[in-house]
Amino acid sequence: MLYLNDNHVNVSLEGGVMTVTSEENNLLASIEIRYLLKSVLERTNLNVHYVIQKKNMNLKVKTLVLHGDEEDAQMLHSDIEHILKDRPRRLLVIINPNSGKRKGMKIYQKVAAPLFQLCGLKAHVIVTKKQKEPTDILKNYNLSNIDGIVTVGGDGLYCECMNGLIARVQRDNNVNVNCHNTDIVSASIPMGIIPAGSGNVIVQYLHGTKCARTAVLHILLGGNVESNVCSAHEGGKLLSYSALILGFGLFGDMMHDCEKFRWMGPLRYNVVPVASMFKRREIDVEIEYYSANKEKATKRIKGLGKQISLPNGFMIPSSKSKIQRTKSTPGVLDSSDVQECEKEEGRVYAVDTHAIMMKEKSGRMIPSFGQDSLMVYTTHKCTLSDHVSQLTKVKNEQPDCYDYKFVSKHKVSSYKVRLLNATVSENTKTLQKDFFLNCDGEVIRITEPEFDVKLHKKAVRIFGNASG
Repeated sequence: MLYLNDNHVNVSLEGGVMTVTSEENNLLASIEIRYLLKSVLERTNLNVHYVIQKKNMNLKVKTLVLHGDEEDAQMLHSDIEHILKDRPRRLLVIINPNSGKRKGMKIYQKVAAPLFQLCGLKAHVIVTKKQKEPTDILKNYNLSNIDGIVTVGGDGLYCECMNGLIARVQRDNNVNVNCHNTDIVSASIPMGIIPAGSGNVIVQYLHGTKCARTAVLHILLGGNVESNVCSAHEGGKLLSYSALILGFGLFGDMMHDCEKFRWMGPLRYNVVPVASMFKRREIDVEIEYYSANKEKATKRIKGLGKQISLPNGFMIPSSKSKIQRTKSTPGVLDSSDVQECEKEEGRVYAVDTHAIMMKEKSGRMIPSFGQDSLMVYTTHKCTLSDHVSQLTKVKNEQPDCYDYKFVSKHKVSSYKVRLLNATVSENTKTLQKDFFLNCDGEVIRITEPEFDVKLHKKAVRIFGNASG
């Protein structure tokens, strides 16, 4: 016999809901089982901790206190713990103490650690001391001993750990990561992000809020989403995997300029890009891409029977061919392994790709983590004011942010960017001019006249629900 306050109650754990009803069958409490956090038995008292979601998307912990017969309390406690047995119990936690405003350790100790303790979760905490350290950590870490990898920092730390995890999985499965056409093996172990950085964009996309407590609770609840990544290759070598943005041209130059002003801290991301806009440059490129659709996915100039020269700012079709794609898994190639390759060339300010795509819903842009294609956005010649207007809409996630004549959208599975008229130094065998990729905030210098980008669908799992 159990009681809620002074009411004798019946408790049910059926249909995905925990219901508490009175003897008269009046509903006293109803909790979705997916939001149950932990039950704690103290002799005849049973404290059931659970989570509610507020209107601002933040999560809050509440407690239902039942008391009564010790045997009944023990039975209900056992039933709840059995339901929660697949929740994360052991985590590797990697903290960057220098992310954002350098509050990573404080956030972990004051927010995450108490909730982990409440749920009986064991965490192996590693505080990083240098860049690229997560890759070294994950290279030989015993992943079978943990249920997830959690980062305490910004988007950059997550992307470092994501790169380290994917590299480890490929090595364990004998996948050649330096082949730009290779399909990688997806990581099964989920990752979580406790926001302590400057932007915290991925967390916002996942939960609709940058609240650290909410992020911790999503990790403890155990739900996860599958997310795409992109690979960037140059000269037969993997440059990096991207979980958020891969920007060539303007966004690469912006991030390179920001790196010169690291002493400004997070403020540099608001100030330096303004100066970068005033010195934006056009780059002659040819883009060779594999369409994700059978239909043509790019804006076309009608009536052209051959390649001709057009004013700056136009992309023109040049040729088509069929190229066979390499798979990392053994098997016989079928017709789906041969894709039509299309080429376009012109002068652009930027070529940008987002691993987490945005789609319109109810008049606003929401993130989509597991789309079957990539959108490549190429920005052509335009006035500075129009360009600023368009980028402002992108920042504000307005649905019409790419609906400009000078922005082309290409729906692809992979693509190649070739720099036209780029000269290579005879001594260093690298490009004489500087060109940069912005890979999730990391600056990568392009040293050869072409690079490849490929979509890897559902390559990683991230703790959260991303319900949109």
